[in-house]
Formats: sequence, structure tokens, C-alpha cells
Amino acid sequence: MVSDIYNARAKVTQYSRRVFYGRFVQRFSRLIKLVRMKDIERLQQEIARTFAARGNGAYRVGRGWYLHAGYETVKHGETYSWDGLKRGADAEHPYFIWQYTLAGCGGFSTATQTFEVPAGHAFVAVVPSAHRYFLPPTSPSWTYFWVTFRHDYITSRLRDCIGANGHIMQADSHSRLVARGLSLLEIWSRGRSDAWEEEGALFGFMLETERHWRARSYSDGERERWLEDARQYVLAHMERVVDVDELADKHAMSRSYYTHRFKDITGRSPALWMLQVRLEEATRRLVHTDQKLDAIARATGLQNANHLCKVFRRHFHLSPGEFRRQMK
Repeated sequence: MVSDIYNARAKVTQYSRRVFYGRFVQRFSRLIKLVRMKDIERLQQEIARTFAARGNGAYRVGRGWYLHAGYETVKHGETYSWDGLKRGADAEHPYFIWQYTLAGCGGFSTATQTFEVPAGHAFVAVVPSAHRYFLPPTSPSWTYFWVTFRHDYITSRLRDCIGANGHIMQADSHSRLVARGLSLLEIWSRGRSDAWEEEGALFGFMLETERHWRARSYSDGERERWLEDARQYVLAHMERVVDVDELADKHAMSRSYYTHRFKDITGRSPALWMLQVRLEEATRRLVHTDQKLDAIARATGLQNANHLCKVFRRHFHLSPGEFRRQMK
């Protein structure tokens, strides 16, 4: 009798977890799709729904680290000010905070400087330390999502990065860094799971943050020159396959050295950037023409309709036909 009750409860628990996780996977797929489609307003709405489903509670993982996440809008007239020295944190085991602005504008100050944190920017900080983040009196609102975590090794490396690069980061909503932030949000939102996966995600976020800062150490002009050079080459040869070897030869570099330089300066893989250029042209044709999928695939160097559908779905999490219907 007792074993029957236990088994029944276990089945109900497993079913509930499957239902919740299945619903969250659908939500997270939509988040990634919106990141890639650069739809910041709908991204904001989906993040709000995600947190409404999970609630804003602390989530501990593994031994010696924790992950905590949230989403919030604060409005003019509301009291919102956090002092980095008055958070009750342990100086021997500090934690890291990354807060990304979706809309409106926030403020961040150190002992010597004050910064705005507008949409498309994030502030980063280690707690405890001498800083404050707040809603400026001139800002009507501030909508953001954030992740914090304590992990001694990762926090130490990111603190070094803050020392070299500062507290404010610019990151497009469709960037890999924001996608990494969303992956931490996803782990927090679906509840306790594999501890190695969770710690791996923290390391992934750390490495992407370091890569993002490294790419930003180059001037925006140099970064744009490399991206535009590859874009124009792909556009000029749109109807055939262009590989990284061609671009490397064009610059008299080996494939490996060109790939390393391209990633170092732009923060992107050259192969994925070239694919993005083709997909951007495909989306333009889907919206502004009535061409068949086979014709669009041939015109953008994506072989045929089947290959176009496969790549498009992997990148945007919906089919070209669904995208065309939604955008028209």
C-alpha cells in the first residue's frame, strides 16, 4: 500500500516536471527566436511571461555556487537604489551581477563616475564593492533582466575583466552574450537539474563575456570593416557557396589565422556571419517578394528549398513559410 502511494506520487511529480519543462522549452525557443530576429519588444514580453511562470526566488546549485535571476520594471517615483557595500555579501566569497536593459534607462555609479545604462547596455559589478545602481530621476522607467551568481573562480576572472574594461557593456539584443544570459535564465527558470550542466553554463557565460570585451577592445570602425568586407563578398557571390578559405585567400591569410583574427575583432565566427548574411537576404525576399522557396534558396546560395528550410528553422526556430505569414 505504502509503495503504491509512493509510486503514484512519483509519477505525478515526474508528469508535473515534464509538463512544466515542456512549456518552458517552448518559451525559451521563442526567446532565442526573438533574439535572432532582433524583436526587443516581444523579447521583453516573453521574458516577463517566463518569470511569471517561475517566480523570483533564489536558486542554489552544486556546492559553493548559486544562480539567481530576475526580470523587473521600475517606474519614475518608485524607490530603486542598491548600494554595493550594503547588500550583506561575504567579502571572501563575493558574487557577480549582470543586469541588461531592455527598455528605458538606468544609472550606475562608482566612487568617481556616474554612467547611464540605456537599452542595449548592461552593467556588471562584484558585490561587495563600492558602487550603486539606481533609477535616475530623469528616467521615466527602467526594464531589465538580470543574473547573479556566486562562484569564486568565475567571479575572480570577471572582476579582473571589470578592472580592465569598466562596468558598462554594450551588447545588441541578438548578440551571443545576451543569448548566454538567456541560457542562465533558462536554467534558473526550469528548476534544479544537472549540476555539471549548470556550472558549465556559468563558465560559458564567463567565456562569452571575456570574448565580448576582447572584441570591444578593437575600435567599432575596425570591427565594422571586417564584418562589411565579408558581407560585401558574400553579396557579390550570393548565388554560389563561398567558404572561409576564399575570404582568407583574399586577405593573403591562412584559414586558421583569418578565422582567429575575424573572431578576435568581431566576436563572431566568419562562417556563421556569412550564413547570417545569406539568411538576412532570404528573409528580405520572403517579406518583400512572392518568390517560391526554391527560387529564394538558389538566389541566396542555400542549395534548395529543403536546405533553406532546415537552416532557417535551426536559426530562427520557425519555418520560412511561417515567417512569411507572420511578417505579411
